[in-house]
Amino acid sequence: MVKYFRGCSLEEAKDIEDAINTGEFNARQPTIFWTDSYEKALMYARRHTDGAVVEVEMDTQPLGITNYFSVGEGDSAATTIRQWELSPFFFERVFTVYVEELRIYRVSSNSNIISCVTPTNSYRL
Repeated sequence: MVKYFRGCSLEEAKDIEDAINTGEFNARQPTIFWTDSYEKALMYARRHTDGAVVEVEMDTQPLGITNYFSVGEGDSAATTIRQWELSPFFFERVFTVYVEELRIYRVSSNSNIISCVTPTNSYRL
């Protein structure tokens, strides 16, 4: 089992959920970063007034995802981050196909988790 996380706004998290369910991403930015660390994603989610951590679970890694791997330099709190910088094309056409489970955790700027927005077993259709 492989898990990836993204810290973002709740609005973007819902866009990601839609993309996973439909295979089409309404990209507000040219690339989308994912990490294998819940803690690192949580740091970025806390930067939003209405933040969220998106967790996706896969049985196997998507083919070709290693081509998108890098170690990013975060701020002084995040230090370095293992990350996958995915293009919208790779996200829509490859990454979303491998998702078995999706969870969105709503967070506030001063706490860990407020609530799980999606059901515990929200599966791709």
